[in-house]
Amino acid sequence: MNHKESASYVQIVLQVLRKALNIIKAYTINSLTNVTSQITQSIQESPDPVIKFSADNAYTMFYSRFRINSSRIKTLMEQLEHRVELNNQRDYEQALADCHRCYIQQRKLFIYQSVANAIDELVHKYQRDTSSLVRSSCSFIIHLCNDETQLYKNFFNRTSVLFEQFLEELCLILYDRLRPIIIHVVHIETLAELCSILKTEILMDNMKTKSDNLSAFESVCSQLLEDVQERFVYRTHIYIREEILNYNCSPGDISYPEKLETMQQISEKLRASQSASESDSSLSDSKMSRLSAQDQHGMWYPTLRRTLICLSKLYRCLDRKIFEGLAQETLSMCIQSLIKAAELIQKNKTKSDSELFLIKHLLILREQISPFSNEFSVAEVQLDFSKIRDAAFSLMHKRNGFFRLNRDNAFLDFLLNVTYTSSKTSSASVKGPELAKLRDFTRVVLKSQIKVQVRAKDF
Repeated sequence: MNHKESASYVQIVLQVLRKALNIIKAYTINSLTNVTSQITQSIQESPDPVIKFSADNAYTMFYSRFRINSSRIKTLMEQLEHRVELNNQRDYEQALADCHRCYIQQRKLFIYQSVANAIDELVHKYQRDTSSLVRSSCSFIIHLCNDETQLYKNFFNRTSVLFEQFLEELCLILYDRLRPIIIHVVHIETLAELCSILKTEILMDNMKTKSDNLSAFESVCSQLLEDVQERFVYRTHIYIREEILNYNCSPGDISYPEKLETMQQISEKLRASQSASESDSSLSDSKMSRLSAQDQHGMWYPTLRRTLICLSKLYRCLDRKIFEGLAQETLSMCIQSLIKAAELIQKNKTKSDSELFLIKHLLILREQISPFSNEFSVAEVQLDFSKIRDAAFSLMHKRNGFFRLNRDNAFLDFLLNVTYTSSKTSSASVKGPELAKLRDFTRVVLKSQIKVQVRAKDF
């Protein structure tokens, strides 16, 4: 058999192959371009300049009509994908990449503006409800990514990098619209709710089924959550400084012991009414316990209530390391505000009243932060240099052995003994300040009360 002209035959085969690939690309590109032109013309002829996703015919317009020739195109794409896996030739890969690129370009022509308009419509609709805006817009993007993935699979089997970038760009439209709104949120309650929505409802609930079509959305949503947490930390710093540390109390806030006396009178009246109506004892017990709990919370100093509410929000929304540092700062400022209030009570009343006020609120603070006690432990590393000190003293006493050429050389002995030991301990860093204050003031109050009792007996 003569193989002299095999090289020319190979070139002819490659030319025929390239011509066939060009025909496939031309058919695919023309089909996608024609469908896009029809959809664009329908949008222009519509009474609404831009058909929004909220319209009833949106799915038919953007998806059903776009997949008219999907079955024929997918048959051709399957052949290309199969040959790419078998032969791994550059011609097949280039043809498949060109088809992917054309598909993405045609989708971008009308989908970008429609998505942007749909999110803008949600922003206008929920301009006074940021939580509903985040929840609705994220749900919209999730459905959009799922629909785009299903449409893409009607044409191709292999996922391309271009399609992943396309989904990421769609998700970035959401990020670009929401971030300016989030960074202007002032109330920490709203920021805490946004953290809960993004962290629990969206990232945890909607991402239970790990799918590739939502990986881009998960990345963008995580970035959005970090922005919300950063804003939350910033606003919390301002809140604890203005509303806790620099809180200007009213005369009613420091009316001690009048508040306690009033509460005692109310409690006695409730007991009297309970004994008068023994037939409704169960109802009276529940009513009395409910009123008692409300009165107890109402008796707390405002900065203490704000501190506990702030800690509960921080605990649910922030990571452990960030929460620990911010919680320590919050508790420190709360204690300082309680000390200021105690000083004002001492000016208006007596020293014993101010000390009892401070002890009462420090006990409440200690009790209420007990659920967070495991999160407040901080590992401390202590270094012991006592061996180095002893070795240095020994070196000074062995001056005669500096130049010995044996094992008794003082320098050699010093270098071998210069070591230190380290010990790691775990301590409750947040409980330390209030426990110290509580212990000190308890001692002071006990001493003063003992002196008062002794003087009363002597008198």
